[in-house]
Amino acid sequence: MDRIECEWCKEQNEPNRTDCVKCGAPLFARDRISDPRSNQINVAFSIVSQQRVVSDPVVPVSRKRASGMLWMIIIIGLVGLVVPLVAVVIGLSHHHVSSLSSLSSRGSVASVPQGGKLTVGSNDPKTVACNDGYLTVLTNSKTFTVTGHCSRLDVVGNSNDVTVDRADTIHIVGKNNTVTYHSGTPSLNTFHSSNTVEQG
Repeated sequence: MDRIECEWCKEQNEPNRTDCVKCGAPLFARDRISDPRSNQINVAFSIVSQQRVVSDPVVPVSRKRASGMLWMIIIIGLVGLVVPLVAVVIGLSHHHVSSLSSLSSRGSVASVPQGGKLTVGSNDPKTVACNDGYLTVLTNSKTFTVTGHCSRLDVVGNSNDVTVDRADTIHIVGKNNTVTYHSGTPSLNTFHSSNTVEQG
């Protein structure tokens, strides 16, 4: 069954939805994905069917041999699913380690590399020095304090409370988030009316 993957939170949605069921971001037809398992099993049955119809001119393909080939193809297909899944898990783990390694930590304070990028989540420090960088807060129901200036601040998730000194752009994907900025006139982009951006 086809699904539409949210480009922000990666939630897989029903194909008839126009916004993400998890974070509220708009969905696009270009992000439609197919279930690879159904495609591989269909290919397996197609190959076996062709083998059973086209017989060898000398030794016909027996039912037992065709059945064995079917199991072999199904096993190969399952391996083809498991290996990419393991690769994705390893990749996500590596990304998380990379994100943590880029933190300049002093106790419970994290820092965006000067002019660089950083993504923080629920297990990361809740106070972040932005250092003119691009900060993404990717979590739900957390409170973050962002010091200094951000070139861009993204809040992705639901029910977060973020305070920032100053940001050129504030981008919110999700629902019931509150972002408070102390100074400046940031460019605002929110996907849901339940989000609040205010100066305070």
